[in-house]
Amino acid sequence: MRSDSATAELSTLTDARPILARTDDTLLVLAEDERDRVHDAFTAACQKAGMRALVLKSAPYVSPPWVRFEAWVPQAVPTTTYRVWATVTVHAMPFFDIPFEYEVEFEARGKREKVTRLTKWTATDVQELVDYLLEGGSRPRLERTRVREQFYQLSRPTNRSRQVRHDWLRLLGSLLLCAWIAIAAGPLAAVFFDWLPGLELRMTLHAFGMPLVLTAAFLAACVFARSVGSWIRVAPWAAFGLALLSEGWALAAQTVPDMAVAASAEGVAGVVATALGLRVLGRRKTLVRTIGRPPGEPRTLRRVDSWQTVVWDLGDEHGVVRRRLMEELRQCPLDRLRFATEMIWYWGLDGLEEREQIVVTFGRGILFAQIYPYGKDVYVGWDAHLNLGQWVEKQLERGIDRSTGVPTTINSLVAGFQQPSEYDVIDLNCLVEWTHAKIV
Repeated sequence: MRSDSATAELSTLTDARPILARTDDTLLVLAEDERDRVHDAFTAACQKAGMRALVLKSAPYVSPPWVRFEAWVPQAVPTTTYRVWATVTVHAMPFFDIPFEYEVEFEARGKREKVTRLTKWTATDVQELVDYLLEGGSRPRLERTRVREQFYQLSRPTNRSRQVRHDWLRLLGSLLLCAWIAIAAGPLAAVFFDWLPGLELRMTLHAFGMPLVLTAAFLAACVFARSVGSWIRVAPWAAFGLALLSEGWALAAQTVPDMAVAASAEGVAGVVATALGLRVLGRRKTLVRTIGRPPGEPRTLRRVDSWQTVVWDLGDEHGVVRRRLMEELRQCPLDRLRFATEMIWYWGLDGLEEREQIVVTFGRGILFAQIYPYGKDVYVGWDAHLNLGQWVEKQLERGIDRSTGVPTTINSLVAGFQQPSEYDVIDLNCLVEWTHAKIV
């Protein structure tokens, strides 16, 4: 009864654990689909050019995913080749107008170039780049789809998050802080260097009270900020009151030195008031918006154990052995056990070699099972690893949420590292023993 009541009580609690949710359709998974599209485009471009080149793509859950093209073009002179390569990296931009940005790096004619933040990378772009690398001619205009980074680049597209806007209130406070610093230092500098017109100009401009008016508006806006603590909202107004008193002192001063001291005192009070107002803004509640984790973690593998054998005269039945293992995995009682098939590639002695393997994961343990025919025999083996990789957040943009008016940070996910624990090793050992028992 106690166990049931405790479970019911936990089910009514809001889950606020610092754990990123997993989603099958996260933008990082879609980035891998985009990687596959670019890979197919390079393969098609090579076939159209009548060239058999090397086209590789990143392994699953590599962030950011990439595609690499490399070709050694034979020349008229024997054993002489003209070598070119290109790499396209797909960067996920969650909550932005354009969800993917592309980075293209290539080398041709002894010159290496890199073009970043491209908003489009179509099959036509791939074909133009491959033709340029293999046949020469004019360089394709890759920059035409590059993100606008300077205000004068009007022909380029923009890519930013429309869910947040600039924090104009903080910008106003920063400008006021600079203005008050000038007001505090200007009069004393004018007297010190005996440049009285500078002091007269300051008094003429300050007669309108513009710095005080703007500071009052700034502090009034800060009152409505969702900051922590009541004293921090009162302190800026106390400093602002001192600035008003100093303004009256400056207007009533009869001598130039008194006027300079009063004006500087006003500037110091204005600096304190504005700085405290910025402190209020810094104490506001800040929200974090991030994408979900993919089904799997990024792979930073540490090999722990392996096993293999060769079974004679079973090469024709290797498919049966593989299907039986897959069926055992489907019926596994372990809730956290996941399995899938992956096509892996290695660069062998005579080119690219691709094989399919079974990937089994349990917690942070990951096991790769191989069942391959070798003539009339079949190779059966597995190798087990601890995965030290973990998804970590990376800030992309920060601003004020347009719907709630609350400061919000927009994050993406990149590959990180986490030290394994004793329980991770136990999970891996359980996975190894269970899988090994099913295989043998």
